[in-house]
Amino acid sequence: FKTYYHSWVILSLVSGAAFLSGLKLLRQTSRWLKLLNFSWLILLIVTIFSGSYYPLGVSWEKLQITNPSPTLDGLAFLKSKSLGEYLGIQWLKENTKRGDGILEASGNDYTTFGRVSASTGRPTILGWPGHEYQWRGSLEPLEGRTKDIETLYSSDKLDELVHLIQKYRIQYVILGPRERSIYQIEPPIIKGGLLQKVFSQDE
Repeated sequence: FKTYYHSWVILSLVSGAAFLSGLKLLRQTSRWLKLLNFSWLILLIVTIFSGSYYPLGVSWEKLQITNPSPTLDGLAFLKSKSLGEYLGIQWLKENTKRGDGILEASGNDYTTFGRVSASTGRPTILGWPGHEYQWRGSLEPLEGRTKDIETLYSSDKLDELVHLIQKYRIQYVILGPRERSIYQIEPPIIKGGLLQKVFSQDE
C-alpha cells in the first residue's frame, strides 16, 4: 500500500549514481554517442533544475497560508474552526480511559466523520467503512454496525438502547453537528435517565 513513497526515496538515491555513470559514458563512447549522451545530460540538468523549484515554491506558498505560529498539534486548526469539538476532544483525552467506548456518527472516507475517535484513541462502533473493509478484506465484521449507530441515536426504546450500549461497551455519546445533521436530533436527548451530560460547548 502506497509503496511509491518508498520508490521515490530509492530512485533519489540511485539517481546520483546514474548521473555519474552518464558522465563516464560521455568519455568512453564514439563521437555520435557522445553527442547523444551530451543531449541526454542537458535534458537531465534542465529536468533537475525545473523540479528543484517545486520544494522551494511549495514551501513558500504553505508558509504564506498556514497559521502564523506553526505547530505540531494536528488539531490546532479546530480551535478557530470548531472550538466546541476541539474542547470536547481535549476533555475526552483528559477525563476518560483508553478503553472507554464512544458513540459517534459514521460516514464516508476522507471526511470529518470519525474525528473524535481518531483524535482521542477511544474505540467507536464504526469509523470510515471503506477503510475498515480495506484493512479487513471482508464486510462481515461491519455488518449491522451502521444500523446500530442509527438505532442508538434515534430509538426511544430503552431496552434496545441498553442492549446496544452494553454490546459495544459505550461509555460516552457524542452529539455534535454531524450527528444532528444525519439523525435529525434536535434538541439534545437524554433518554430515560440513561445518559448524563458531562461536557457541553457550542454545538
